[in-house]
Amino acid sequence: MIKRIFTGGQKPVAGWGSRQGLVLSPQIGLVKFGASGPAVELGYRPKEVHEFLQTYKVTPGHFALRIVPMGASEVWGPNDRGDIWPESGLHPTDEQGRELTDAWWGYKSFEKNAHVYRHHFNFDPSFSIGRIVKAFWDPDMHRIELIAEVNSEQAPDIKEAAERGDVIEGSMGAKIPEGDVCSVCYNRALNRSMYCADLREHMGELTKEGIYIGAINEKPKFFDYSIVTKPAAKESGTVEFLKAASAKLSSADLAYEIKYDPDKVAMEQMIYEYSPKAHRIMSREKEIPTNYLVKLGSSVPLPVSVSSLYSLGILLNPLEFQTLVLSGTNTKLAEAYASNRLVFPPSKYSEPFTIDLSLVDKELVQQLVKFADYRSGFEPYFLARWRGIIPPDIPQVFRVFTGDALLNKIGSIYNGYREEALKNLGKLIDYYKTSPSTVTPFGITLEKSACWLGGLESPVTRLYFRAFCNYSWK
Repeated sequence: MIKRIFTGGQKPVAGWGSRQGLVLSPQIGLVKFGASGPAVELGYRPKEVHEFLQTYKVTPGHFALRIVPMGASEVWGPNDRGDIWPESGLHPTDEQGRELTDAWWGYKSFEKNAHVYRHHFNFDPSFSIGRIVKAFWDPDMHRIELIAEVNSEQAPDIKEAAERGDVIEGSMGAKIPEGDVCSVCYNRALNRSMYCADLREHMGELTKEGIYIGAINEKPKFFDYSIVTKPAAKESGTVEFLKAASAKLSSADLAYEIKYDPDKVAMEQMIYEYSPKAHRIMSREKEIPTNYLVKLGSSVPLPVSVSSLYSLGILLNPLEFQTLVLSGTNTKLAEAYASNRLVFPPSKYSEPFTIDLSLVDKELVQQLVKFADYRSGFEPYFLARWRGIIPPDIPQVFRVFTGDALLNKIGSIYNGYREEALKNLGKLIDYYKTSPSTVTPFGITLEKSACWLGGLESPVTRLYFRAFCNYSWK
């Protein structure tokens, strides 16, 4: 099981929650170095962290963040998503209480595996904006602390936000290889489809006996720390900013199983940063064969064929859309335009076009799925093309044909189609949630179906759909 855990949301229990004015509302902040050494902004710093910072030098071109991501649930309680993080999972020890320094799970896995990303765009370390330099366990506060270095050129907004005192929010990616355990019935689940009724229906509630209903994460392996920024609420506070006087500072096994609901501004930033590469991939995606589109367009109503393709995350380029539309009335004209790569000119107008998921033809979907690997925008497929696992095709080249009223009309309809494709992504997610039988029309296992459904909610899928809708084909 893979989880995304948002920073914060843990409420102290048993009288804990305040130590020298510090409450565990885990945040991220810049740690500052002055001439007399590192500044102590919060009045508390674990001894091990303090000693490390006395000699630590920030890599030139980077800034450092001190992060307090989470604490043991025995002290700080569960987070607001119902996750319970026992101290034994965060701080592995033997029977004598000695730390297991070679454990693959727990706080040290941050140091061994984790990079710093934006928005969980974590499928390739080359997209990281930094790394976790050091991970600490604070035995007094029963919590994890991290020191991270972030590239100043790649994240000037994060640095500036922290310097202003804005809240810098983060969330973690963790693999739970052995699954999590229900705190009531002790059912062990390797994925969310295996959850018991307690966790499915009553997560975060109390039983009549006063037992908290949550998912116990026994051995988390952390692999990702992602950052977004928001305007500060002063009561939230920050941690510390580290800046080396000698340094010259200039101005992302994926999580499929928990809903990702990113901040709108953060999503816009991700689209801006990664759309160019998404567009390059789109320009070299293998096209659906013309003869297949002509046959499809001449035998199946346009709303049915387009909606069925859409249910697989397949979005049509201008020539494919034009061929499908023309084939409904004139197959020879459709073939002639397609063979000469002639396509409608870009239109500044948009005519309504409806994608209706109630029209999806399941038998047709079983035929169309053969195109998913090299055309679907759903995360598992798009990610394979992004990584080069599915090699790119030859670049798509179109010849604009002007002065034809029919093609001009199709051009404005195509704009409506692209707008509808983006607008209906949320409906597509709901469609698969409420119609589980449609998730596996071509034999995908239940476990893979869960991954697929999670993929629909991932930033990678959203990136593809957004990039598609603002792409200008040449």
